[in-house]
Amino acid sequence: MRIAPSVSINGTDGDTLFGYWVRARRSVASAITAVGDIAPNGRDYQAADYGPAVHAHAARMLALVGVERELSDICEAIGQQCEARRRQRGGA
Repeated sequence: MRIAPSVSINGTDGDTLFGYWVRARRSVASAITAVGDIAPNGRDYQAADYGPAVHAHAARMLALVGVERELSDICEAIGQQCEARRRQRGGA
């Protein structure tokens, strides 16, 4: 579920908030790379365990990719709010 926080005068500064979310997204992207590096290798599993290991790995990757997409969408929404606030204040 993609529910972005609202950038407002009463909350965390928009640029700071954006930075937090970008850092989280980048961390998940790094996790995707790291988990991708540990894809099951048939030589490391007993024959009966290899198929389930591949399926479990794929499920982990799908979950991480889903989280990364959500965080990316939220970053975009926060960035758009920050840009709109800058335009309202007369900044470019």
